[in-house]
Amino acid sequence: MGMEVILELRDVSKEFSAHRAVNRVSLSIDRGSFFSLLGPSGCGKTTTLRLIAGFEAPTSGEVWLNGVRIDSLPPYRRNVNTVFQSYALFPHLTVRGNVEFGLRHAAVTNARERVRQVLEQVQLSGKEDRKPSQLSGGERQRVALARALVLAPDVLLLDEPLSALDPQLRKQVRAELKDLQRRTGVTFLFVTHDQEEAMALSDRIAIMNTGAIEQAGTPQELYQQPRSRFVASFLGAMNWVDGIGIRPESALLSRDPPSNGSNGRRGIVAHTTFLGSHQHFAIQLEGGEVFTVQTVAGIAFKPGEAVHVFWEPSDELRLPS
Repeated sequence: MGMEVILELRDVSKEFSAHRAVNRVSLSIDRGSFFSLLGPSGCGKTTTLRLIAGFEAPTSGEVWLNGVRIDSLPPYRRNVNTVFQSYALFPHLTVRGNVEFGLRHAAVTNARERVRQVLEQVQLSGKEDRKPSQLSGGERQRVALARALVLAPDVLLLDEPLSALDPQLRKQVRAELKDLQRRTGVTFLFVTHDQEEAMALSDRIAIMNTGAIEQAGTPQELYQQPRSRFVASFLGAMNWVDGIGIRPESALLSRDPPSNGSNGRRGIVAHTTFLGSHQHFAIQLEGGEVFTVQTVAGIAFKPGEAVHVFWEPSDELRLPS
């Protein structure tokens, strides 16, 4: 059986006075999935989120949630909830007070029990009476998630929610977020400009560029079969040689020319970067381009050394720009 679509955008555009921020975006998101909108700043991903939440109205197109068209409904009549970058917690309220706040206008019979359950889900049991100022950055984020989840939204919208955290904590919270999504089964629509974050978290990703979706698919599909140079270069590093793309990990280095007829170029080692489990070599090719090769750690080539870079023809990506 196919998955059930919970959220669908049909040919949605949004024009502001000077430009078209969202350009004919169509998307369908499966119930219970972790879906990311990924792209550089200004590509339209946050505007797309705001169109779903109801903070903006589309210039044209339709938004469907759970089989109902919602683009003319006010935000409070849409069963979606947004977690913003800033979390927007109330400093004077406790953890419990912040989470209960969302339920004030909802006709919920078992409010206290709902709050207890959701605080357990985000692992904040025992911290109900603390104020946000007494919590760590990661805990504050979990309060913001709990406040949104307590309303049992059909879709949770997350606008770059990890960008306020330092890099070490981001990785930890990222793992927690994925785990939370799996445990609750709530559909997450996550906006980020960080490709590593999107790859680590998502079941599916839509890559946006200048208001439109360039390509959508699983992280593997997008990485292995990008349909444009933009997608290929945005998801991981890419070398371009004579219009052909080669990933750094697909290339090999040797002092001797390859004998097996694979494609290769001569160059000079410009510099090396040691990254623990692997290392990067920047090779200045004879044509002047710089080519990056990723190898396992412990391979010794010195800057200034003449080398051959080569790769299998099957690893070449030929893409329209």
